[in-house]
Amino acid sequence: MSAAASGLDGFYGLIQRHIEIDPKEREARRRKRTGRAIWVSADSTTALLDTLPGLFIGIAASMLLLLQRVSRPHIARLARSGYAWPDVDRHDGLHPDRSSVVIREAGLFFANSDDVREQIERLRTPETRVVVLDPETSPFIDVTAAQMLAQLAARLRQDGIELRIARDIGQFRDVMHTAVPGDFRHSVFRTVDEALSDGTPRDGNTTQYGKPR
Repeated sequence: MSAAASGLDGFYGLIQRHIEIDPKEREARRRKRTGRAIWVSADSTTALLDTLPGLFIGIAASMLLLLQRVSRPHIARLARSGYAWPDVDRHDGLHPDRSSVVIREAGLFFANSDDVREQIERLRTPETRVVVLDPETSPFIDVTAAQMLAQLAARLRQDGIELRIARDIGQFRDVMHTAVPGDFRHSVFRTVDEALSDGTPRDGNTTQYGKPR
């Protein structure tokens, strides 16, 4: 009886340790298992068939994995920490302002624009009055994603929430300027702090789509 109880306690302990795994560590383990599965499938195909089929299997599986990851990107919610705005999920002790949502995303294009819009919608609360998108680390955006942001801004505006953009640079700025030149005319700021200040663009400190830069 005692052996059975000990075994049951050990089983429950294993489950508890699995539940308490940090989400980032769980994600890292999941990606490691996925990468190992791709390697095993490619290696097995090579052993059973030939080198070329195994190579194609590995490339195809890697491409599918890449598409799956970029189609469901991580939307980082930011909070102030001194002069920086780090990700609240990766830094303990940060508490974002309940009246605003500051977010950062790695890249926006047609394959993930709908998922990004849904994640932003889920982050807002009845207390939210402003959503700030910080694209400083966004390497790219396409026309579909730019139009999605314009549509999202219009929808949020109906609920009394303004979508603002901070630190638009490079290709992000150029595509937004071309695709939606008038939608963010007074909602583009050079810093997150300015975007959260009073909502009034300051001459010389903002970039306004639809006007000469």
